[in-house]
This record gives sequence, C-alpha cells and structure tokens, in this order.
Amino acid sequence: MTNPDPVPPTDSGPPPWQPPPAPQGFPPPSFAPAPPPRQKKSFLPWLIAGGVAVVLLLCGGLGVAVTVAADRIEAQADKPLSAWEEEQARRGEQDPIPGFPLEPTEEAAPAVPPVAADFKLTPKITGRQCFGSAGCNIKFKVKMAYTGPALSEDDTWAVTYEVSGVEDGPMIGTFEVSGERYNADEELTHTSGPKKKLTIKVTDIERVGF
Repeated sequence: MTNPDPVPPTDSGPPPWQPPPAPQGFPPPSFAPAPPPRQKKSFLPWLIAGGVAVVLLLCGGLGVAVTVAADRIEAQADKPLSAWEEEQARRGEQDPIPGFPLEPTEEAAPAVPPVAADFKLTPKITGRQCFGSAGCNIKFKVKMAYTGPALSEDDTWAVTYEVSGVEDGPMIGTFEVSGERYNADEELTHTSGPKKKLTIKVTDIERVGF
C-alpha cells in the first residue's frame, strides 16, 4: 500500500498590519473651527464724548467766573465809600465804584489870565554903597503884591518889569509866579546919588510853557 503524496505547505506570509482599536470610552479627537478675526475698536465715539465733556466743563467754569464777578461787583456797590474815595469822587479824579464811571460833568471855565494892573511891585533895598558925586551901588529885591483873580499852582507866569531911577536908563528884569509863590532874585544897579528913588512897573505877563 502506497502512501499518498504529502501536501506541500503554503507560505502565505504574515498577516497585514491593522491599527489597534481605539480605547473604549474616548471619542476620536475633534478640532474646533478657527475663531473669526477680531475687529479693531474705533476710538471716535470716545473722542467725541471727551470733547463734549471738555466743552461742558469750560462752560461751567465760565458760568462760575461770571457769577463770582457779579457777586464782587454787587458787594462793591453795597460797600460804603471811605472818606478818601468820597473825596476823590467829589473831585472827579476817579470812579466812586470800580466799574461804574461817574457821569460826565461840565468842564470848569478856564482861569482868567492876570494883567499888569493886578501886580504892584516895589523895590526892597538890601544893600547900598555910595561914592559921593560918583553915585551909589544899590542892591535890591522885587517885592510883589497881587490883587487879581486867584492863580493856579499848576500854571506859571513870567512877569517882566522895568526899574526906573537907575543911572544910564531903565533896568529890565523878569521873575516867575505860580499860585501864591514867586521867585525874585537880588538885583544890583547904580544910581546917581543916595536920594535917587527906584520905582518898578510891570511891562509884560506871559504864561510859561505855552
């Protein structure tokens, strides 16, 4: 009895690789969609709001300043004037209340200028030296008496005078008058003898500076 022929073994190779099964209870990973791009914020509303706030603050500050100024003016109006302020207001040199000027007043009439007849001049002898027939040296000052309208201290008048009785003709001189004050310098002249008298008369009056 013969043995049947043996079946040659088949070489099919190793089985193909299979991925391991996913663990139980964990879902497969998922990827969230990308977020949309962020939009840039606009600062225009903030700028507008800030500008409005600044304007409101300025208006409020201006209103406060006006109110304070009005209160101060009202307080000044209610405050009694001092003696000095009343005197200045009476003389018209300043307003009695700051911010409330005085009503215009009529200007005073210009002062009447003096004339020659208002002055009486006499010589006051301050020194005398005689030399016999050669005559005498005389020192004198002009003494003034004024009878005209009152003269202002702000005005100065030049009074020109003529001295008679001196040798070699009349002597001319000038002095200034301001208000009740006058300035006459000492003069030196010569006469023909001790009995010769000096007389003075006004020849011209002129306002200084005009």
